[in-house]
Amino acid sequence: MRKQALVLAGLIIVGPATDVSASSPCTNGIVIPEPENHPALVNDCEALLAVRDQLNLQITFNGRGAEDSWTVDNPVVEWLGVGVEEYRVRKLELHSAYHNHKVTLQGHLPSELGRLTALTDLVLAHGQLEGEIPSELANLTNLRNLALYGRLTGPVPAELGELTQLMYLGLGGDLTVKSNNLTGPLLTGPIPPELGKLTQLVGLSISGTNLTGQIPPSLFNLRQLERLHLNDNSLTGPIPPELFSNLRSLVELNLGNWNEQGNSWTGPIPPEIGRLHQLGSLRIQNAGLTGSIPSEIGDLSNLGFLFLDHNELSGPIPPELGRLRGLSDLYLTGNQLSGPIPPELGNLSGLKSLYLNDNQLTGSIPPELGQLGELWTLDLSNNSLTGRIPPELGNLSNLGWLILLENDIIGPLPRELGQLGNLRRLLLDPDVLVGCIPAGLSRLFDGPICPEIANPCENGIAVDNPEDNPELVGDCRTLLALREILGGDYRLNWTGDKHIRWWEGVYLKDSQVERLLLYDEPLNGVIPPELGQLTALRELRIGMTRLTGIIPPELGKLTTLEVLNIHENPLAGPIPPELGEAASLKSLRLHSNNLTGQIPPELGQLPELVVLDLSSNHLTGPIPPELDGIPNLRRLRLPSNSLTGPIPPELGNLKSLVELDLRSNRLAGPIPPELGKMTNLRELFLHDNELTGSIPPELAQLTNLESLTLSRNRLMGSIPPEFAQLSNLTGFSFSGQGIDECLPPELAVLDAAVRVPICGTSIEDIDGLPLVTDLAPNHPNPFNAGTRITYSLADGGPVRMAIYSVLGQRIRTLVDGVQSAGFYQVSWDGRDSRGQPSGSGNYLCRLTTSEETITRKLTLLR
Repeated sequence: MRKQALVLAGLIIVGPATDVSASSPCTNGIVIPEPENHPALVNDCEALLAVRDQLNLQITFNGRGAEDSWTVDNPVVEWLGVGVEEYRVRKLELHSAYHNHKVTLQGHLPSELGRLTALTDLVLAHGQLEGEIPSELANLTNLRNLALYGRLTGPVPAELGELTQLMYLGLGGDLTVKSNNLTGPLLTGPIPPELGKLTQLVGLSISGTNLTGQIPPSLFNLRQLERLHLNDNSLTGPIPPELFSNLRSLVELNLGNWNEQGNSWTGPIPPEIGRLHQLGSLRIQNAGLTGSIPSEIGDLSNLGFLFLDHNELSGPIPPELGRLRGLSDLYLTGNQLSGPIPPELGNLSGLKSLYLNDNQLTGSIPPELGQLGELWTLDLSNNSLTGRIPPELGNLSNLGWLILLENDIIGPLPRELGQLGNLRRLLLDPDVLVGCIPAGLSRLFDGPICPEIANPCENGIAVDNPEDNPELVGDCRTLLALREILGGDYRLNWTGDKHIRWWEGVYLKDSQVERLLLYDEPLNGVIPPELGQLTALRELRIGMTRLTGIIPPELGKLTTLEVLNIHENPLAGPIPPELGEAASLKSLRLHSNNLTGQIPPELGQLPELVVLDLSSNHLTGPIPPELDGIPNLRRLRLPSNSLTGPIPPELGNLKSLVELDLRSNRLAGPIPPELGKMTNLRELFLHDNELTGSIPPELAQLTNLESLTLSRNRLMGSIPPEFAQLSNLTGFSFSGQGIDECLPPELAVLDAAVRVPICGTSIEDIDGLPLVTDLAPNHPNPFNAGTRITYSLADGGPVRMAIYSVLGQRIRTLVDGVQSAGFYQVSWDGRDSRGQPSGSGNYLCRLTTSEETITRKLTLLR
């Protein structure tokens, strides 16, 4: 039998020759080479052309006709949105998420889709789609992901229950129709109970339609379901307790509505909701719920979002909600809640939005709310709250909106509110705006400004009992002098009408200033040498400001200083050698400035130093060998400078080093074999230099090494066979020079790390798709401005990647959608979902697919 080979989607497959009629445009030899050998693909091609014509498919690229349009002049494997594997169409994804492409679909979903029987993924998302969902889709028994969005009409076909391989089912209407109170074509009728047969489902989303009736009990069989979205329909009845008792894997649950039209649930929230211990998002807003908020919600330790606003809930706010330490957003607006605000809400340390407005709450504002250091919005308006504004709210340094209108709160404003430098809106009743306005709020209100108190450091406010705390009085005077230099218009909000412990960025211990943290402040001028007078200072961080000039040598007098981070400023001049006298330093980060000159050898006198980061400056000259006198050094970062000369072999004495980054300099000479003595090393970056010679086999002693980059040097020879013992290596690059561009057979174990052929084989012998789903360590780690995250998918399907705090609070979603098998890379800039910088510390990156969840730790250092 004659056999033919054809390359489709990166695969080389050999199949038997078969006769096919030449009457179809799919048999012209272009769309499908040698169509007579692949009749099933010819059938799929004909079905696609029928879909194209019935939906009036049009594809443009930057406003012009696209070369990857569905025409018989192009191979089917190049058609946009079409995925072909093993001579069958496996994926059909047409939506607007293509870079620089515009896809338009119009008309009814064609029944010809049912001919594509090998499909595993079918995604058609466009507002101009209309008509009923064809029952012929039940023929697609291989489907794992089905997503149809548009102005679809008619019932949800019960036949979809036959697609037992489905892992994701998404059917969506047009929310703009409902939000504009218009009538329009939407799916109608009840949810088919047959969907309960889809026991592989991980995600079920039917939203923005007019589905009616109750949730069928058969859905409670979907034990693997993680995401259930039935929002913005016309469902009725009570929420079944079985929903919470059976679907224990739920991570997201949305049964609410965008506005007042939609689902109309009767009765209370069942207390069984406390069994959903994996739940991260609960949204049941605008849905007619009655009764009290179940205290069992406080058992949902992974909850990040709780939206119960605009219902008819009554009774008190359960104090148990204070156990939700990972909660980011709490919306209880527009109910009939009564009683006081529980002080336990002050335990929600990660909370960013707290909306309790438009209820019947009474009592005073709990001072414990001043503990919500991450809070951005606090809305308590239209209640019956009494008393004064607690001064503790002045601790909410991130607060942007504070809304207290329509209460019985009285004034005057506490002076402590003047330190809320990020406050954009403060809405108050007139009875509060009496007396003078704290100086820091003069930008928001007209009125007399509270005067600065004479001798502010000795007035009994800025410093308690100043006669008993002379050291703190001295530190206070130093800081006020700094204020005049760095921000004479009080942009630092350091004023004598509030205690020094509330001054932004100032932290005390034992009645002296211990830490000074000035991040991302609009500071001008130079770094004052007066900082050297803060003799108890242990931590000084000045990053991302507008400071210029030099680093004052007086900082070397701070013998108690452990952390000196002055990064991402336009500082110039040399690194003062006097810093070598700050013998307690553990972290010295001067990266991303315009520093010049040589690295002072005196830095080798810092015996406690753990991190030395001088990257991204204009430093010149050799690396001082004296750096080997830092026995505890774990991270040495000198990239992106203009350093010259050889790599000092003395660096091999840094036995504690886990990261050595010397890339993007002008270093020359051979790689010292002494580097092989750094047996704790996990990351070694030497690329983009002028290194010569061969790769020393002694580097094979670095058995903890995870990343090694040697690319773009002048190295010669081959990779030492001893490298076979680097079993932890996940990234290894050596291209762009005279090293053999293949691996010796004895180094085949490194194939996954370097993705190059084994010597003696061709690149075609390497499978282009990953064999396993994996999440690689991010790089760099720790990081400051951003980090890259690489992952691989052995199978296509729904993918979510998100960043979480160590308490389980979701910080940022990086990936959320359906992806094909392959290798991917994303970046995280260290900001949360609102674009705000996240604080220093450890975070978790979690990759979730339909098969598994993988988590790695990231470290952000500001």
